[in-house]
Amino acid sequence: KVNKEKKEELKKHLLCNDSVNSLYKINNNYDFLIEVLFKNLKELDFFLEKLENEYFVEETKIQYLIDEIKKEELVI
Repeated sequence: KVNKEKKEELKKHLLCNDSVNSLYKINNNYDFLIEVLFKNLKELDFFLEKLENEYFVEETKIQYLIDEIKKEELVI
């Protein structure tokens, strides 16, 4: 959830960030769903701190991937 004035600027930043694997616009009180990959938690902390300080992120909800049970298999 990000400050409305910074939403577009944050989106541009996330699109260019090498750690962002997937980026989605979502609803229900949040603006983006971001799938990120980091080598360690220190890098994640730095990333989150930057989002809070530079883009005025108001709220985050973090979910850690514990185990991959099934990966995307859609074939069209």
